[in-house]
Amino acid sequence: MKLIHDLLKHYDGETMRFALMSAHYRQPLDWTEALLNQSKATLDRLYNALRRMKDADADDADAPVGLVAALCDDLNTPLALAELSALATEANKSEPGDWPRLKGQMLAAGALLGLLQRDPDDWARGDATDAQRIDALVQQRIDARKAKDFAAADQIRKALAAEGIEIMDGPSGSTWRRI
Repeated sequence: MKLIHDLLKHYDGETMRFALMSAHYRQPLDWTEALLNQSKATLDRLYNALRRMKDADADDADAPVGLVAALCDDLNTPLALAELSALATEANKSEPGDWPRLKGQMLAAGALLGLLQRDPDDWARGDATDAQRIDALVQQRIDARKAKDFAAADQIRKALAAEGIEIMDGPSGSTWRRI
């Protein structure tokens, strides 16, 4: 049996909170590593929706009515999480003009549930010490590309990919995220 302090070595507290809310409080919860991994993947998806809208200023919005109704219905957290997930799906399909409203609603819903309180870029980067190491490797890759040492740049990319790190090159530079 693992204790919370053991789990915190491998999982973020927000991931465990999400896992606990995935079942109704009156129902048994099948607490497994698979549940924690699924919770992490779902939170990644929610934070990635917020990252997509990072340039938009969030409207001062209330949480969606469906989410509030789910919480008022005997604290139905699984349904509330489904409403939050639907909001992320809508955000991922939306145009930039809708982002302020959707971002505001996602943040308000997250505040009610104790989720989505971190900066989306920080969430994607994970552990701060590890992030500094990865930032340094990404910078080495950028320097290698500038020096036209593409073999070294590819080697760094492959090494990071083996660790589950995706490098995304764009007009404003290179960024990374955990996959």
